[in-house]
Amino acid sequence: MNRSKSFARFFSGLTTAALLFGLVAVPRAMAAYVELDTDGPTEFNVLSGTSAEFDVAIRDYAEDVTVGFSIRGPLDEDDEKVQLKFFHNFTENNEVFTYEWDGMMFGELAQPGTYRAEFSNINLEPNPLTYEFEVVQKTTELAFVQNPNDQYRLGDPAQEIEVELTDFISDTDVEVSVDPLFDNDDLTILIDEHTYQSNSTHTFVFDGMTADNEELEPGEYDLFVNGRYGVDGATNTLPAKIKVLAKEEVAEPILSFNPNPSSTYTLGNDYEAKVKLSNYESDVDVEMMLEGPDGGDEVSFVADSAAYDANETNTLSWDGQLNGTDVEPGDYTVTISADGVDNELAYKLTVKEAPVVDETCEGFTDLDKDYKYCDEIAVVKKAGLMTGNDDGTFDTGKLNRAEEVTVLLRLLGDDYDEAEAKADCTTPFPDVACSAWYGPKVYFSQKEGYVTGYKAPDPRAGTFGPDNDVLQSEALVLFHRILDINTNNSTSAFGSKVSGGEWYSVAYNWVEDEELLPSAEIDVRGLFTREQTARVLAELIENEVIDVDAL
Repeated sequence: MNRSKSFARFFSGLTTAALLFGLVAVPRAMAAYVELDTDGPTEFNVLSGTSAEFDVAIRDYAEDVTVGFSIRGPLDEDDEKVQLKFFHNFTENNEVFTYEWDGMMFGELAQPGTYRAEFSNINLEPNPLTYEFEVVQKTTELAFVQNPNDQYRLGDPAQEIEVELTDFISDTDVEVSVDPLFDNDDLTILIDEHTYQSNSTHTFVFDGMTADNEELEPGEYDLFVNGRYGVDGATNTLPAKIKVLAKEEVAEPILSFNPNPSSTYTLGNDYEAKVKLSNYESDVDVEMMLEGPDGGDEVSFVADSAAYDANETNTLSWDGQLNGTDVEPGDYTVTISADGVDNELAYKLTVKEAPVVDETCEGFTDLDKDYKYCDEIAVVKKAGLMTGNDDGTFDTGKLNRAEEVTVLLRLLGDDYDEAEAKADCTTPFPDVACSAWYGPKVYFSQKEGYVTGYKAPDPRAGTFGPDNDVLQSEALVLFHRILDINTNNSTSAFGSKVSGGEWYSVAYNWVEDEELLPSAEIDVRGLFTREQTARVLAELIENEVIDVDAL
């Protein structure tokens, strides 16, 4: 092989004539020759996207000549392919001309091997300059653009595996066939196969199924992405490991109240029932139906029916009307059901006439003026601590833990800055997101030590449970902490209702000392209601423990 500057001289005598391609040589007065002006290539990659270049000089010719350029190869004894590429006229003696070859032979990429370039003055006796070089096919490796996950659980959404073959360049795109295979215990399983254009990214979707739509057995698998490409069928393999996990046990869908709805409803307001759809994979239709009233004409109708978000608390509403007219007062049976759920929620709902405003407690349409805690509700309403609902009701029923925190943080006045808490918020518990309406409040309360969440051995340890009904003991301890009350730790006078030494005993001593709740309503395991919250707040204001003017 010629690795440096090569010379091929073509001599002609005055009496010498040669035939090449049917043309007669022209006599020359001096020796003339063709030479490589610079080193030619020693190796040419036909997939590089560039051309092989040969700089050829014309030396000592008296006039213009025609030089032929051909590429022969791959050189072997049985088959020698030839392609004559260029013929050029040179207009000046000693001119250097660059010949280019794009790596194509008869419309196809040249096969790897040894090739010979030949340059001949076709007007002279054929004694060509020859130059041998190697033709190769080289590409970058087939590569993962997005690596497969190291594990996949059957039944989960499919994972995507992206592969790419770059720098694979020819006159036309070359198709690349890629087939991912799984191998486990000498069992090879084809999961997918595609043919796609080179220099592009292709995505395989793995959903735990074989190409025959059979689910893989759980276990550890070797994944091989085999790419075959190029005119010689070059192959590149990408290995990876994936652990296929068994499906998780799917809990049965459950429909539940969150919290329990009120058992009474006053006409003229909007009645709401909050329900939670647990263990659902997608949104579902929920229906609320009423039947009744007892002792009157039977009526059955759908109060609300719509698609609700799965695994969220949703509110079902009723305006107290049937076909545009208020229903008759009385006792109704409410049934709430959801598609695909075995359990139904059923309870009694008493529908009352809309009260005359002068006969209500502080204008709350669901409370009469002689309601037992009407005076206390008037106090907390005036103080801005509890203002009722947008529909004009007060709702004396239960609060959840997030709602109780919200009410009691109002006791801090300017010491609690909602905007600042929202800006600083980091998720305090795994079941409390800062984006939730109560998130910043729970974050602040946890940071200040007012709430600590559930503790072992409670199976809910480490969580807060914002939607759970608040217990009386939990609410009174929260009161005690937020107001920073100092009390003794003696056994409570509530007797057998409150044991000394419990985590809530100090708070109940304080409740007893301040006479915040009557003994008949003490229940450490019972729920704390909105009416009891109003009672405790009103007593604290009356006892000057809470300074309303400072709020």
